[in-house]
Amino acid sequence: MPHPIPLPVRQVIVQRAEQGQSAGLIARSLGLVSRSVRQLLQRLRMQGNNALLTSYPGRAYPHPPQFRALVEEALQLRREHPTWGAGLVRVWLRRDYPAAPIPAERTLLTAIGTARRFVG
Repeated sequence: MPHPIPLPVRQVIVQRAEQGQSAGLIARSLGLVSRSVRQLLQRLRMQGNNALLTSYPGRAYPHPPQFRALVEEALQLRREHPTWGAGLVRVWLRRDYPAAPIPAERTLLTAIGTARRFVG
């Protein structure tokens, strides 16, 4: 799922639409996809200013403890082997935990990337 358009950009879209600019022109000038701008403008017509808020739902439930433990294990493997990518870390997790649901490579990439920002 793509990232939501930031609120300040949404507000610029509204201002430009009120000035009479087309969705295509707004999208091109802001580097956005035309469809996203059209959908936002349609939501604005139907919902008013409430449409400026993102409509992405949050997680309905937290990650289970086993999942968090696997991500921690992945981070430890990465600390021990800084040249390993998420794919190789995932292979080692699968080897060590054959019955466990292993996080997707993208999830591991996010966890490793976040940890690297804080570790150095």
